[in-house]
Amino acid sequence: MLDERGKPKAGHLPLYDATMGDADFAFELLIAELKLRGASEAKEIIVTSDGAKWIFKRTKKLAKELGMEPEKITRVLDFYHVCERLSDVMNLCKRWKEERRKEWYEKHRKLLLEGKVAWVLCAIRKLCTGKRKKAIEGHLRYLEDKEEFMDYGNYRALGIPRGSGATESAIRRVVNLRFKGNGCFWLIQNLDKLLHMRAALKSGRWREILCRVLHKHPNGEAPVLPPIQPIGGLP
Repeated sequence: MLDERGKPKAGHLPLYDATMGDADFAFELLIAELKLRGASEAKEIIVTSDGAKWIFKRTKKLAKELGMEPEKITRVLDFYHVCERLSDVMNLCKRWKEERRKEWYEKHRKLLLEGKVAWVLCAIRKLCTGKRKKAIEGHLRYLEDKEEFMDYGNYRALGIPRGSGATESAIRRVVNLRFKGNGCFWLIQNLDKLLHMRAALKSGRWREILCRVLHKHPNGEAPVLPPIQPIGGLP
């Protein structure tokens, strides 16, 4: 949850989860968690990504499952991934001196922050010449396809985060520091369970997940559960 400035709201824990399942399963997991948290009542949901098509194209289904208007889901292309593209374009200009490269990068990074995406695309388009043409055109297509998700000037004014730093940090804490060490090997069926548990631990929700397993409310009270029905007529 975010406050009006786009910062994590005080007093609210983050919510992490992870799976080795495919894209469809990952979104089913996300939808289930959002329903559980009452996300359908949210003023706005922000989906920030590196621009992978499998993420953004599933946001309509996300809105439908939550009973929300699609317009309430704001899709944001991670600003720092765009900056990496700018850096790649800059480095393809082999004949430029280092000072000129740096000036070009800083100028167009600032234009992006101001919401002048069309100016940046135009500048990149002018560089599509000679031996570097094909490589730069690849970066240009990537940015042109995602132009509608790069409204960084408005995002800044509205307090919408422009980067996916929180997600990158969660990946490092949940996955990299525990499961990607030298000499670590995991069976997928085991890793999926461990990912789920570590995600709960690192988001400060370990007690919550234990209560789920034990059929208890997070306050520690055990609800009255229906009796287990006998199987096949056995007492």
